[in-house]
Amino acid sequence: MKPLTFYVKSKIGKVLAWSALGLVLLITILVTAFSSYFTGTDESELASIPESVLKWKPIMEEELAKYGMEDYI
Repeated sequence: MKPLTFYVKSKIGKVLAWSALGLVLLITILVTAFSSYFTGTDESELASIPESVLKWKPIMEEELAKYGMEDYI
């Protein structure tokens, strides 16, 4: 059996190593993107927002409504 370093030094080994690394990075990026896409803020999470921030919510809603961006509150 050949040592592992032989496979990494060969051209096919380098291609396989870079392909494996690329696949791992692609999977990591996809998992991160999908997890952030499917997690959103709902009304139950608003309870954790401090009152000092929530006092600005009506003003923000009013300003966003001027530009048709109510969904971005």
